[in-house]
Amino acid sequence: MQKIIITLVGQISCGKGTIADYLKKKYNAGACRYSTILRDLSDRLYLPQSRENLQGLSTILRQHFGDDLLAKVIAEDVKKLPNQIVVVDGARRLSDLDHLKKLPNHYLIYVDADEKIRYERIVSRAENTDDQQKTFAEFKKDAQAEAELRIAEMKNHAKFIIDNNGTLEQLYQQIEEMLSRITRNMEHNLLRVSCYVFHDFMNVKIKRLDKSLPLPEYKTPGACAFDFYARTDIVVPPKHFARVPTNLIIEVPDGYTLYTSARSSTPQKKNLIVGNAPGIIDRDYCGPEDEIKIIVYNLSDSPVKIELGERIAQGVFVKSENAEFTEVAEIKPNSRGGFGSTG
Repeated sequence: MQKIIITLVGQISCGKGTIADYLKKKYNAGACRYSTILRDLSDRLYLPQSRENLQGLSTILRQHFGDDLLAKVIAEDVKKLPNQIVVVDGARRLSDLDHLKKLPNHYLIYVDADEKIRYERIVSRAENTDDQQKTFAEFKKDAQAEAELRIAEMKNHAKFIIDNNGTLEQLYQQIEEMLSRITRNMEHNLLRVSCYVFHDFMNVKIKRLDKSLPLPEYKTPGACAFDFYARTDIVVPPKHFARVPTNLIIEVPDGYTLYTSARSSTPQKKNLIVGNAPGIIDRDYCGPEDEIKIIVYNLSDSPVKIELGERIAQGVFVKSENAEFTEVAEIKPNSRGGFGSTG
């Protein structure tokens, strides 16, 4: 299998190191860290390896030799490693991606975590007394310095976003789901046959209300739709409609519309149809309360139970444009006709 290159980005103590360690222990991943270059240089200069000194060296090198100097070094180091998975840690600017994103099978992963949680982590896991004694205000000052590097902007360029506000088990589950999607994407790109044309995944921002339910995924290489899972148990009375919460708030990317419909097996297995199929999810329907709900109708004469976690519908992203309407006096001189006019 081809080499997978994963660049981890995020703010102080978001969990990049924990993810790198997990990949190293379970998958024998190789590691390329920006800090390794800076630590080697600080050793040669007999400088203490404080965060301030390493950041200072980085600034000097970038100013005198180009903002992408460290990225060039990292890209060459990545090529030399024999590991199937290589983790790059320490990218802090968009310019750091200029060389990395040219590497085959490169994936930018943004690791997100709440500020207070990151502070608690840096204090509890501190390797030196300065970090152990750091106040929340001092931590926020460090975080602000990172913010000025516009690290958060890299989130918009990430292929995947990992939410590291939960437990280690939840973090590991997201890592496995990420690797599964990356592997499938690589298989897609190898299967460029006449009936399919595969592309890299576009980045779609989502929020799960119940983190125990799976992230959306495409079940086969040729699948164009992903499944929605019911967030609660629901009983649909006979010949009645019901709204099924899907656990997801989805920010539909610009230029696309999200359509929802029943899974092909749902009418046969459950006697349920989607009442407004295809449902249309607008791009601005993505606020805190805008959970996607599927309207189902029970065709049978008996109650139908939908269980928590059951796959009940599917969604597909379709390119779309908004129209600008121009009113005219005439459209065309002849009418084509409809409702059976062609036989």
